[in-house]
Amino acid sequence: MAPFNTSDNTYDYFPEYDENFTLPDYFPDDDEMFQWIYLIDKIAQVLEQINNILSIICLVINLAHFLVMIQKKMRTSSINILTIGISFCDIVVIGSTVITIIYYKLSADICWPQFTYLSRVILIIAEFSKDVLLRASPWLGLAMAFIRALFLLFPLSRRIKTLSEKRLAIPHYFTVNGAASVIPAVTYPLIAVVLVVQLVKMKKGRSKLFSTRASDASEKDHTTTLVILMTITFFISQLPIGLFMWLRLIYPFHYVIQIALNHGTKFTSILFTINATCHCFIFATLSSQYREVVREVFCCRKGKNVSGA
Repeated sequence: MAPFNTSDNTYDYFPEYDENFTLPDYFPDDDEMFQWIYLIDKIAQVLEQINNILSIICLVINLAHFLVMIQKKMRTSSINILTIGISFCDIVVIGSTVITIIYYKLSADICWPQFTYLSRVILIIAEFSKDVLLRASPWLGLAMAFIRALFLLFPLSRRIKTLSEKRLAIPHYFTVNGAASVIPAVTYPLIAVVLVVQLVKMKKGRSKLFSTRASDASEKDHTTTLVILMTITFFISQLPIGLFMWLRLIYPFHYVIQIALNHGTKFTSILFTINATCHCFIFATLSSQYREVVREVFCCRKGKNVSGA
């Protein structure tokens, strides 16, 4: 097999490098490189099928979750308001994936008009919305954890208490976007540690006192547990996105790694979809108010005044 020809004009394509710069050789022969590429492509095809199925299922679940969260009973705290924003971001991101799936399925039909102006506009809007809201979602989650941590650190501060109440309210590109995913993913668990420490302290202090407001305390614990669980799922789903972007900078000429990172979007998309769907089940497990609103919305039950997490 003829050797794989990279380019003799590297300087023309990458003027920021020295004129005598040569591409690094990561493989002893081209056959090994093509074997890795073939393996990565096969794995990517499986991940793509899994992602397609999960996206459609999870979009339906998240739409139901969003419908519950926007009910008046659920819009009672900043935690729930931020959760509504996170849910909206999740729906748009997963929805853009579903739109892309539908487009390429239709494009496979030879009778379907290929690359029309309208179809390209729809794809561009979907990709733009996905890219923007994929960055916004972890920051909303970070704000949610930060507000809850402040509330536990300064429980007697009126100013902090108002935060938890209802309120209306090319290389440089990859570096910034990578940081936008990595910083919340790393900071989120640190704030979660503060939540856990404060929760342990509160439980120890409460065990020494006999309070008639035991049910209220339990509900606050559920809110903290809810934030901690969402922290864990955010960390798992968001950290790989930022790391993949930074790996593009570290290995700009590693052909196999670049292909793996291109296909890595399928893996991160699966993680994001699972994370978005976990929010629904976390709320359903920990919030009695959420479960009551679900019954009202989907079972046509008349609501009761239930105070939940």
